[in-house]
Parts: sequence; C-alpha cells; structure tokens
Amino acid sequence: VVLLTLAAAGLIILAAIRSWRPRFAMAVLAILAFGTAGAVLAMVSGNAFAEHVGRPNAHASAGTNLVIGAVALLLVGGAWLIWVRSGESTRAKDVVGWAVAVVSAVVVALTVIAARQSATGSIMDQLGVPAQQQDSDSSLPTLPSYAPPPATGGDPLTPPAPDAPAQPA
Repeated sequence: VVLLTLAAAGLIILAAIRSWRPRFAMAVLAILAFGTAGAVLAMVSGNAFAEHVGRPNAHASAGTNLVIGAVALLLVGGAWLIWVRSGESTRAKDVVGWAVAVVSAVVVALTVIAARQSATGSIMDQLGVPAQQQDSDSSLPTLPSYAPPPATGGDPLTPPAPDAPAQPA
C-alpha cells in the first residue's frame, strides 16, 4: 500500500513536470503495478483472515474501496503513462494527466481512510479488549534494564593479531 501512495505521488509530479514524463513514466508504472498488486493481496489475505476470526466491517469496506480505486488508477494512469512516454507533449496529454492526478489524490485519500479504519476496526477492538491490554501483556516476563559492559581502563579489548605469538593457555 505504501508503493501505491508513492506511485500516486509520482503521477502527480509527472502531471506537473512535462520534461520528466519520458524518463520516469515506466518506473512510476512499475511502482503503480506493484502497489496495486499489494493492495489486492492485502485485501485477499485480510478476507481469508476474517473468515477465521470475524470481519472488521469498516476496515474491510475501506480496503475494498481502496482496491477498486487502485485498479482504476492502474488502468487510467497506466494508459496515460504509456501514452506520454512516446511523442511530443500535447495539451490533451496535459489535461488527461491532471485528471490522473485527481484520481491519484483520491487513491491517497482512500489509503488514509483504510489505514484509519484499521487503527480502530481491528479484531481486538471487536472483541472488546481494552487498549491498555492490547499494548502489553502482563503475563510476559519483563526484560532487565540495559547495563553497558565494564570499562577496560582505556584499553579496548581486541582479539590477537594472526601474526602475534600465541600465549600459553
């Protein structure tokens, strides 16, 4: 999903800067394809997980909306990226580019909505587990505090050099 947001930012930048389009179009398209695939995989794995433990409805619907937006952005943005890579810049390419930038901004908003829903729509929230119990488990042992190794009086401990004579044990 992070790649999807990165690709959306790339599309917005390419809509604004014509001279970068031929150079960076295919890189942004690759990031967009991987980001869309990641969003689809996240939805599929989330649905499989929800079958076992229940479905956080708000997060599931936000994830579905994000996948729909991501696929739409891949189709529209991908076609635009392939189109702008070849030939001269035209007014039509600029207009379509700004339309793709608007769709990109919508996908970023859908990503934020899905992320916010995951913060409050988790399985633990549905089970009614209070937040303080979600953060820590009192049944786990506590780790001792860190104590640095003792000082060596200014001489660091180093292993012997390979050509140094061996000391008797």
